[in-house]
Amino acid sequence: TRKAFSILARTQPLGRKHKKDGFDVCCNSACCQVYQGLKRMGEENNDIVDSTRGMICTFEGSPITVLYHGSNGGASCSSVAAWGGDEVPYLKSVFLDEEGESDLWELSFTKEEFAEYIASRSKITGLSGDALSMTVLEKDPYGSDYITVLSLTDDEGNYIELRNSEFIRSACGFKSGNFTVEYSTDMPVVTADGSVKTQRVTGMLTADGFKPFSGFDDVYATADGKTVVAPDRITIKGIGSGHGVGFAALGSEKLANDGYSHKYILEFFFEGTKLSKLY
Repeated sequence: TRKAFSILARTQPLGRKHKKDGFDVCCNSACCQVYQGLKRMGEENNDIVDSTRGMICTFEGSPITVLYHGSNGGASCSSVAAWGGDEVPYLKSVFLDEEGESDLWELSFTKEEFAEYIASRSKITGLSGDALSMTVLEKDPYGSDYITVLSLTDDEGNYIELRNSEFIRSACGFKSGNFTVEYSTDMPVVTADGSVKTQRVTGMLTADGFKPFSGFDDVYATADGKTVVAPDRITIKGIGSGHGVGFAALGSEKLANDGYSHKYILEFFFEGTKLSKLY
């Protein structure tokens, strides 16, 4: 993994991302490189860097745009899903056994807490009601579960759509753009032995089968007609960290542990690329 990453770190400045700013690469944020100082230097790391001396990752003869992140949940996000724009051939979704991606996260809110949370997000505007429902409308067209269109509706009829998974992640303050939305409530349930217990449920059994709650205004009457059931909690369950595009640290560790070479790992995450000599 460190061999693969040393090649990416060498390739990154060649993209001249900050050409207009008068320099090639920044080092103190996730924008380009997260340089952590001389403390990371040592004989072992230096030997790894030296073993890849002069090697860069290219596509059709040109240095690639280097993108990497923590983990992606087993399927990387395409650049189109993350930011929109034109397709980048080597930044489509690639799939890896989820055993290598275990970065699970979860957020749960009451109806009131969720409204307060969304109101605190500066990038989300146009909503004013006290009850907000969130709905997943579209996902990555290349097959990952990263969300590309997300809607928010309040109880006053205001409706907005958030587009592109990286904006959705940033606007909502989530760990990644790969998540599901679940509504639930407590209600009496008849168990297999005939007893009645209060359990948290995520939907209702209807004549057409089980139907998950789709929002806080999704109201049902129980079979006896005496009780009205409506969800009172929203839970966002996600996997992965970061934008999910390109090289995944956790996924690369899995491939390395399975015995794959740094060349294979780079060509796996950046399909159609190859290693080239810079000098």
